[in-house]
Amino acid sequence: INLGEAERTLADTVVVAVFDGILSDVNIAPGGRNNANERFAPLLDPDRLEVAFRVSTSNYARLLDDGKFPDLPVTVRLDVSGVDIEIAGQITRESAAVGEGQTGRLLFARLDDAPGFRPGDFVTVNVAEPALNNVALVPATAVAADQTVLIVTDGDRLESRDVRLLRRQGDDVI
Repeated sequence: INLGEAERTLADTVVVAVFDGILSDVNIAPGGRNNANERFAPLLDPDRLEVAFRVSTSNYARLLDDGKFPDLPVTVRLDVSGVDIEIAGQITRESAAVGEGQTGRLLFARLDDAPGFRPGDFVTVNVAEPALNNVALVPATAVAADQTVLIVTDGDRLESRDVRLLRRQGDDVI
């Protein structure tokens, strides 16, 4: 009687997801019983992955466009034994809170097509910022602490001029 009842229960039990995916952390075994609404494995959709990354508050403020956060393109790189896998993505949202003991801002980017990527991968994220026009790349030592530079005028004389520092890139400034 128990065997017949178990076979009927098994035939009546079907678990169906609304999308195809990959099961992770499965905690059910053949012959085991699950109760109603018991979680037995998270289902990951490999076509809907996103990456979370943190930027400094100053970099975050620099990315803002009239107080709104733009959906900027990103390139995400995964280093697999010296072979880089690169995919494109788009920043879609930012975290609502900074988080206790954290600094900067947490941003999230949707990945367009991510074969070979899995949740928990350690990746490098490059954000494509809007182009800067009418700028110069100079050594950082050329700009004084008061954000002035020396320029040569028409009469071959040195003059101090104020500049606006937009970015720092290694030993250079823009």
